[in-house]
Amino acid sequence: MRCVCSVTYTVGINGDVSESFTPSRSLRQGDSLSPYLFLLCAEELSCLFREAKIKNELKGAPIGRRKFTITHLLFADDCIIFGDASVEGACSVRNILKEYELVSGATNPKKYLGLPMMVGRKKRWAFSKFADRFRKCIAGWSFRYLSMGGKEVFIKAVLQSLPVYIMQCFALPKTFCHQLEGILNKFWWANNKTSKGIHWSTWSVLYLPKAYGGMGFRDLCLFNKALLAKQRSICSAKDVFDNGLLWRIGNGAKVNIWNEPWVPGPGNGRLLVHSMDINWTTVDQLLNEEFDTWKKEVIYRLFDDEQARCILNIPLAGCGSSDMLV
Repeated sequence: MRCVCSVTYTVGINGDVSESFTPSRSLRQGDSLSPYLFLLCAEELSCLFREAKIKNELKGAPIGRRKFTITHLLFADDCIIFGDASVEGACSVRNILKEYELVSGATNPKKYLGLPMMVGRKKRWAFSKFADRFRKCIAGWSFRYLSMGGKEVFIKAVLQSLPVYIMQCFALPKTFCHQLEGILNKFWWANNKTSKGIHWSTWSVLYLPKAYGGMGFRDLCLFNKALLAKQRSICSAKDVFDNGLLWRIGNGAKVNIWNEPWVPGPGNGRLLVHSMDINWTTVDQLLNEEFDTWKKEVIYRLFDDEQARCILNIPLAGCGSSDMLV
């Protein structure tokens, strides 16, 4: 502790320097001695893992032909633990962490940046505290009189921004999203703190664009999918991507004329026809032999004038290149 308490700090606030004070805990950034103090604590954790391996309480992961096993790896302040996926293995790791918690005085925060570290099957229960914080944020403004314009700005700029970080990390249950939307809807129609007001329309109307009679609020379920449409979470928003994908025509061999999205315009890129000619199946039948121009006569014979013009305006890659979804 002498290494920690042997320094004094002064803090500059608005150009004024505060009185010096002595720290009683924590490590100092930039101090060459602080990393060694951290290593002393981390070494105790390594000793606990090695002891568990000797007692055969933790098996670790085998490496190489000689079956050399690794129980843990430390990278800066991160630790990767290797063990068998069993109840006994999980209990061993839990006991090690509990013992290290007692020795070091640290505790498992169970939350990181306001979010639970682990979310089980009961997702709604895991995010219940966020719903309470959501209500408290509204309660602080319920005592003030806000016009409908003020409420619109408050909902769009503040309330709808609160769950953004959570939605980037988790696929929230629909019931939880509807619960938040219900809170927003109640706040929108309320007259004051004591009066609920008359709900003239549901949230399904309010999240429509203003041009369609809504207020332009967010559909939280769809917004959650949009934020998850990246990296590993892209599968949960696959239906959103499928509706927006369009074939870029190369040689046309992969694209079905009648069922695939390949024509820009209404109908999600699919042709709106009353009857299909089964003799024409793929787009390559509508191209010439060099795949660089369209067969105008065939296109005008199969489709109406508007659809034919849309097809003829589609640029071609030429040179027999492959079709691609974009």
